[in-house]
Amino acid sequence: MIVAGGGTGGHLFPGLAVAESLRRPDDAVLFIGSAFGIEARVIPPTAFPFRPLAIRGVRGRGVRGVLQLGWQFPSAIIRAWRMIGEFRAHVVLGVGGYASFPVVVFSGCGTDPVVRLYHVDRLGSTQVVTDWNGAIYRQMRYFAYGEDTELGIRARKAGFSCHYIPKAVVFHKYSATGGAYTPNKIYLVERNRIWTLLKLFPWYLVAVSPVLTLARYFLGLYGLLAGKGATGKLREDHSPLKIFQALFRAYRDALAEAPEMLRARRRLRSVCTMPDREFRKMIARFSADIREVSFNE
Repeated sequence: MIVAGGGTGGHLFPGLAVAESLRRPDDAVLFIGSAFGIEARVIPPTAFPFRPLAIRGVRGRGVRGVLQLGWQFPSAIIRAWRMIGEFRAHVVLGVGGYASFPVVVFSGCGTDPVVRLYHVDRLGSTQVVTDWNGAIYRQMRYFAYGEDTELGIRARKAGFSCHYIPKAVVFHKYSATGGAYTPNKIYLVERNRIWTLLKLFPWYLVAVSPVLTLARYFLGLYGLLAGKGATGKLREDHSPLKIFQALFRAYRDALAEAPEMLRARRRLRSVCTMPDREFRKMIARFSADIREVSFNE
């Protein structure tokens, strides 16, 4: 089997998981990807061989990136054609990314079965609002906090299961983007929480959310005045005015995008089909005590 593509962890690691789960002692798996992508660093230390293509994406690289892609693409096509002929795979798995294109196209031309990895792509993206077919109709700034929660809930509501993988390793630096105790983190967390609530939660939970939020804010105010918990830490470097301003901006910006979230909610009806009763059970199972949320650092 050939696994083609990469560029980001979201493309690469599902393909690596498929390769690990399908591999047998007598099976051979070859990874083909960009010499400049994450795959060039991740795959070589594994047991799988890796063949690079001198091709990189254009996003964020302007005109220079487009011209460079035009220069790199013909040689990448020729090299991909040779790799396919040498390896003679029974199946090709395309995981996305610029490097997957020449491999997938010429594998199909050579009558090899081609499989496109189809996981949460059909759920859309946290960075954009999409329809079922993935067509983008609104750019979003769903950034830094809560995007993993939103995607996880969306996947569970669509019928995807969640598995515990003991050997999986995740490297995470707590609040590296916005700082652990900053008004910017408050702004992003609260804004994204409101977006997720409007987009995915049953209406009866949306209705009771303000009551629970007020209770959380009351405990947060107590922590701010008493110097306890995360809000107490905030007070060490930031004034209460800055904190309240961050909350005001969060609600202002979240409500400004509320119509887009409601449109996304309607478009996801055909995907997120979990009954409200099952959703309530899931939320109850993984809920946290309000005092724990308010006072944990």
